[in-house]
Amino acid sequence: MKAAAGAVPRSAISEAAASLARDVVDVVGDACVVRVMNGKGELAAIAVDHRDPRQLWTLRPLLDAAPLDARDGWSGQAVRKNTPVRLDSVSWDELAGAPAGRELRRGMIVPLRSASGVAGVLAVGRSISEPPYSLGEQLHVERLAAGASPQLDLRVPSHRGPQPVPAVAPPSPQRMLELSASGVWVTDRKGRTVFASQAVSELLGVPVSDVEGQPMAAFLDEEPQTVYGALHRDTEEADHEIVRPDGSRRWAAISSTPWLDDEGQWCGTVNAVTDVTERKSAQVRLRLLADAQHQLAQLAAAAARGDELEALLELAVNAVAQVLAVEHVGIGEFVAPGRIQAIRWMGWDDDAVASELELPRWRSTVRALEFDEPLVVRDYEEEPFRAGALLESHGLRSGIYGRIGAQGVLCAHATEARDFSPEEIRFVQDVASVLAARWPEPAYAVA
Repeated sequence: MKAAAGAVPRSAISEAAASLARDVVDVVGDACVVRVMNGKGELAAIAVDHRDPRQLWTLRPLLDAAPLDARDGWSGQAVRKNTPVRLDSVSWDELAGAPAGRELRRGMIVPLRSASGVAGVLAVGRSISEPPYSLGEQLHVERLAAGASPQLDLRVPSHRGPQPVPAVAPPSPQRMLELSASGVWVTDRKGRTVFASQAVSELLGVPVSDVEGQPMAAFLDEEPQTVYGALHRDTEEADHEIVRPDGSRRWAAISSTPWLDDEGQWCGTVNAVTDVTERKSAQVRLRLLADAQHQLAQLAAAAARGDELEALLELAVNAVAQVLAVEHVGIGEFVAPGRIQAIRWMGWDDDAVASELELPRWRSTVRALEFDEPLVVRDYEEEPFRAGALLESHGLRSGIYGRIGAQGVLCAHATEARDFSPEEIRFVQDVASVLAARWPEPAYAVA
């Protein structure tokens, strides 16, 4: 069948899409998926690429998979808002579409624009260990997409209606809200979300469509009191913690003001939302350093006074629990190769740790003796040395292990996958060093 007059041949479109995907992965990596609108208004994948050719096979199934609904998810948000979306952490299938997999990625989605509106999207993702996509990278990808637009022959399905984009006119108030780095979150009298800007959805880690209709409590540690109808004449201001779907935590400064109609009747709440995660993290680090120094000074002073080892162990366990904000801490001694005896603990069932435990060589507690610095396990489900039955029975996901002399180990565990900070790691090492100076003679000869 011949192409319609003025239409770009399908082979040329495929070649242009493949070239665009290749240019994008070369610039910002690691993987790219190009989707365009089909006649039903769905987003169909027409090209994929990966910086590592050996990984390209993981993306090819997307070309045969069902198209995405252009109204839903992160891609739908980029289409509706006609604005790129940058995501610090997102599962690969939420970003690129099924069956891409649940692996977390840094993500970015850029709308592909035609003369009549948004006619596709370009999704790009890279390893979570890499920095998030920057505004500069976003602009670079937008330029690449704009340059490829004529060759892609982008068209908006007629039933969607025209979506003219003013070339010179100033942005509308709605558009300014969407582009603002600070978010706006509006709830009605029942506390349900009636509007959330793109900045809010990106901070929460969920698309706008999944925020609308939901109470703020579904995403925050605590709702502002104004949401409950407390008519503060002054703005209510507070910091709130957000737990995102991927388990990561963010902090937002929220300023809440009653939404009143022209007659002064309360209609809901208007909330200005600002990401203050970096500020909060800095405050937490400062508090951690101050607390760690105080606790370490107390332990060192007790050791210098010649306090009994039992008292030092109790002090060490309490100090580690407080500074690291964990409930499970233990100190053990290897009484034979692969056999450890817990001698002080917190948070454990006494019956579970009162007797000697036999551990395989690959278990974290045993491996800790091989390192001068603490051994950190971010997630037992990801590590080659998985948690044993004892840790699993207490719902523990991560841990840090500090060697005490030749045969002692100080360990602390968290119930969530956790990246222990350099300050926390150093504190555990310092506590272990203080205890090592008072540790008894080895229970068995070290080979």
